[in-house]
Amino acid sequence: MTRYYLGDYEEEIDNLGNTKKIHYLSDESLYLQNNGKDSLLYGYSDFQGSLIALTDENGIVIEKYAYDPWGVRRNPADWTQKDIRTKWITNRGYIGHEHLDVFGIINMNGRVYDPLTAIFFSPDPYVQAPDNWLNYNRYGYCYSNPFKYTDPSGEFIFTLLASIIPGAQILLPIAIGADMG
Repeated sequence: MTRYYLGDYEEEIDNLGNTKKIHYLSDESLYLQNNGKDSLLYGYSDFQGSLIALTDENGIVIEKYAYDPWGVRRNPADWTQKDIRTKWITNRGYIGHEHLDVFGIINMNGRVYDPLTAIFFSPDPYVQAPDNWLNYNRYGYCYSNPFKYTDPSGEFIFTLLASIIPGAQILLPIAIGADMG
């Protein structure tokens, strides 16, 4: 099987030459071309931003998804069981990130996350809140509390501060030494 990725576009060619093309749209929705058959699928997400269902243009549910709070795939019909499927329409899921199901990990674009241990493979380069002892676990995800927080971009604390403090959008990049150009 061969896969190609370019931004919000994926192409998969299996060993039989069948081609599946996915164009991710601005929300959870996607345009799917599977062996020449076009489909527009609408995505629905939970409060964490995780994909929980795909429907066709008539509102008929095509595929359901479920996760535990830390991102492990669960059976959508019975959350006490793991999801034993090996194929999904899309590999996006927990907080909209790419699942690498063969390895049981999630590519969060900045770092790779292991939902079984609820930690990243590499440390966060910033201690974003030195007065909060939970932030010193730089391998943890959202202070180890994904029910209360999510971090879809990897810049949680900066996004939070920018929404609270007027003018923070200008000051924060300077404070962290970001390259504005």
